[in-house]
Amino acid sequence: MSRFKVLSLLLVIVLLGTMLAACGAQEEATQAPAPTEAKVEEKPTEAQVEEKPTEPQVAQAGLVFGMAVHANPAEDSFWGVVEKGAKDAAATYGIELKSGGSSDPAEQAQLVENFVADKVDGIFVSLANPDALKDAVKKAVDAGIPVITINSGVDVYKELGALTHVGQTETVAGQGAGEKFNEAGAKKVLCVIHEEGNIGLEQRCDGLADTFQGDVERFNVATTGVRDVAGTVSAIQNKLIADTDIDAILTLNPVIAMAARDA
Repeated sequence: MSRFKVLSLLLVIVLLGTMLAACGAQEEATQAPAPTEAKVEEKPTEAQVEEKPTEPQVAQAGLVFGMAVHANPAEDSFWGVVEKGAKDAAATYGIELKSGGSSDPAEQAQLVENFVADKVDGIFVSLANPDALKDAVKKAVDAGIPVITINSGVDVYKELGALTHVGQTETVAGQGAGEKFNEAGAKKVLCVIHEEGNIGLEQRCDGLADTFQGDVERFNVATTGVRDVAGTVSAIQNKLIADTDIDAILTLNPVIAMAARDA
């Protein structure tokens, strides 16, 4: 298979996974079926009996891609949706997807190195901690494996040799949040950081501080994060009780957003 086709398929898998995460899973509304009148069934003709619906055929690409992110998709709602979208897309194109992740940068880097050892055809990786991942990513690139960074890594993907980055500019996202808080008339915003060493989260708080006209305070709940939501709710509650000047909260994960709401 040509390198161009491999790269195209890798990009498709990444894009479909992230688009699903951005849009969120939508449940279809169901209604009770309306009562119908009894009908007399007609005996099918011989031609109708022999006719069978044509099922879509999946082209088996024979490719194996690796997904290594900075959280365990089984424990993180955001990355769980990304993984599902990527797996669905991989199945559509007959691609095997090996996926995993860890909040421990060393474990995430080891996952990338495992993919290199397995000689996968492409890797997409989040770079929440570029310093910890750079050697593993360079090994993949040196081995001739196409790499795309996802979610975090927009500032460093080129120097590491990755082909492109799929994700937003974190500082710009934070700046947009600051403008919205200004419009809402907020005076002091708590910027909640739920992962240790994630530069993307720090950059969003930086962006918030750039445009917000009031005070910004960073609040680290990484010890509980998304793994102990009750603990995170309690930590935010205690912070709000201790500082009554806080009148707005910026969270950087949907689970943490619900924790802040419950606080």
